[in-house]
Amino acid sequence: MTQQEKKAAEATKIATAMVEMMRSLTGVMDYEVDLLERQDYAGLNGLRTEKARLVRDYQISINRLSEEPDMLKSAGVDIREKLHAEGLRLDEAAHRNASELKSAILATQAIVQTVMDSARDQLTENDAYKNMSDVSQMAGSYSPISQAVAIDQSA
Repeated sequence: MTQQEKKAAEATKIATAMVEMMRSLTGVMDYEVDLLERQDYAGLNGLRTEKARLVRDYQISINRLSEEPDMLKSAGVDIREKLHAEGLRLDEAAHRNASELKSAILATQAIVQTVMDSARDQLTENDAYKNMSDVSQMAGSYSPISQAVAIDQSA
């Protein structure tokens, strides 16, 4: 086996592993979207570790390829096409995943805000935590603007 053939075999091996890794990551992201749509938050907890591992492995592989950008040129055209196609699928899955996660976060924030607003509305007048502008009705006047006062101590 010549040096060129060894290099091509190594490049094909790396590219094939990357295609499989990208398929796995795409599958995990699609599954995460499915869990979010079903509001299965318990399932999301178990998926987080797997997703983090796959993302880390993917980043390591990309960094390795960026160190030797010509490596894939020696791989076959068919494996490079598979790598490209899987990259496009991964990109679509990542955008879909990010959109769903953003929607879930915004929905959760809206629920929290509604609960906070409801709790704020239920405060009684005798509560120690008040809006100071409301206190003015009970105990004189309230002015948020400080005014200087001079005291004559000459007497």
